[in-house]
Amino acid sequence: MWTNLKPFVFRWLLPVSTGLLLAVAYPPFEAGQMAWVALVPLLFAVRGATTGAAFRRGYLAGLVFFGATVWWIVCTTVAGTPVVLAVAGAAGLA
Repeated sequence: MWTNLKPFVFRWLLPVSTGLLLAVAYPPFEAGQMAWVALVPLLFAVRGATTGAAFRRGYLAGLVFFGATVWWIVCTTVAGTPVVLAVAGAAGLA
C-alpha cells in the first residue's frame, strides 16, 4: 500500500506541507517555532530526486507558501490591473 502512495507523497504532499508549515510561522498565526522544522518535509522530498524534480517540488512549496502569505497582492489592483495579472505576479514571487 505504501508503495502506491509514495510517488504522490513525495511529489505533492511533502512540498505542500512545507509551504503550509512555513505559512503558519508568519502572522496571523505567529507560530515561529514551525520555521525550524518546516523545511524537513521538503528535504525528504528532494533527497535523491533529479535536479528538475527537486526544482519543481521546491517551486510548489514556495507557491503554497507565497499563496498563503501574500494573498493580499491579489486584492490590491493598481490602476485597473487585471486579477489574472496580479495572480501571475504572486506566482512569480514563488
